[in-house]
Amino acid sequence: MRQSGQYRVEWFYEYYLKNGGKPVSLQEFHAVFSMGDLNQILVDMDKKFNLTSIMDKNGKFIKITT
Repeated sequence: MRQSGQYRVEWFYEYYLKNGGKPVSLQEFHAVFSMGDLNQILVDMDKKFNLTSIMDKNGKFIKITT
């Protein structure tokens, strides 16, 4: 998902529910999720999964490593 840059809201929704999130519909989750900062969410997820983002000198994403 990170390598391709294609983020499925369904993945985040399933992750949210599996990790104790309050049961809400996918539509409700999507409405709230879309108001958040995706970049900050990804930074937090990288930390949780112990991933490292590799960027070029201009800050453009290259790849994720473990």
